[in-house]
Amino acid sequence: MGKYLLKKLVITETLMIGIVSLFIVMNYFSNNTIWDLIIHDEPEDVLLYENRDATSKAKVQIYEKWSLSLFDRHIRVDITFNNLETYSYSTVCYASENLDFNNTQDVNVKWKRYIPSIYMRNHPTMTIRSIIQKE
Repeated sequence: MGKYLLKKLVITETLMIGIVSLFIVMNYFSNNTIWDLIIHDEPEDVLLYENRDATSKAKVQIYEKWSLSLFDRHIRVDITFNNLETYSYSTVCYASENLDFNNTQDVNVKWKRYIPSIYMRNHPTMTIRSIIQKE
């Protein structure tokens, strides 16, 4: 009789621990951890920097692209003219560069006759011509 009761108690406790563990695991995965990487869509790119030409409808936008990298930043630079033509290029900003997109010494756009030149510290200067040649 004692063995039967002990066996039943062990089975009941094991089932209860299993059910509680299942709820904990379900809650963990439902709160956007690795589950987001497996099932959900990628989040939108984050706008880091924007500069518009004062006289034309041209603009330069720098976005941080979504990536799994913990330290490096994958960025995309979009140059748009009159909301019609868009030129883009992508690059990586390494953590050691420590770029500040709010500091004009780190990231800056200079306009010359409605054409932007994009300066980013430790990166080559980008112009429309260099972007088109990359494509």
